[in-house]
Amino acid sequence: MSWPWKIAVSLAWGLLLGLGAALHSGVALWLFARVFVFGDSVFPDSFDRVFLLGVAAAVLLAFAAVAALVFSLRRLSPALDSRLQRSAGLRWSVLAFPLLLVAGVVWAYERREAESARSFAAHQALEQRRAEAHRLTSAEWRLDPASGRLWIVLAADGVAGGTYTLSWEATDGARAFIGSGTMRQDLPAGPASLTVDLDAADFARRYAGVILNRNVETLIEVSVDFEFALALKGLPPTWQPPLRVRAKLDYRYSPDGTITFRPPS
Repeated sequence: MSWPWKIAVSLAWGLLLGLGAALHSGVALWLFARVFVFGDSVFPDSFDRVFLLGVAAAVLLAFAAVAALVFSLRRLSPALDSRLQRSAGLRWSVLAFPLLLVAGVVWAYERREAESARSFAAHQALEQRRAEAHRLTSAEWRLDPASGRLWIVLAADGVAGGTYTLSWEATDGARAFIGSGTMRQDLPAGPASLTVDLDAADFARRYAGVILNRNVETLIEVSVDFEFALALKGLPPTWQPPLRVRAKLDYRYSPDGTITFRPPS
């Protein structure tokens, strides 16, 4: 090959192998210093100079080795040198391959960094939206003995308005399951309230007929523990301490399923 081609090929392959030498020598120096010299201690400032000198020496050696090989090609492999001299396509291929490989590595690195930045930004936006979402702050309950309806009014506060899903679960004092459900409601930004309308007679009937397994008319007094959780639409489910409220049910149960609530004392 002519001198310009030898210089170009040396630079192209030297760039590729130099980057590889820089990466491997840098990792090797860091591991050697961590394992055999400094351990868990903080690296001194002088290590930065040693690190840079070691990496630079590895890069120069890689360039020198490539240049020596290319310029000695006529003596080491006359047949290959002759083929390169005759074929322009082969010369361009030998020149372009390392450059394309380096470009591919740089492109992959830039793409990974861009994806990482997008993922971090999306995570930050998600965390910001989660922090702004409404949270339940308090609850009050009221029972209408005549209709057997139990109303629970929940107070919520947050700056993110939108559609929320409220889920609830009811258990007795021994944590035996009584009922559960969900509801959706649009909440404005700022303080808001949600009213849950429940069938207290159904809770009383379940407790008496299934949990207590009573087949005679009896007076029952039970505390029903409710747990409420609020989630903003579009956010993945996350664990939050539920808001708990205890409602006291005092009623007469008949074997035919009739529930008669007694007025609160």
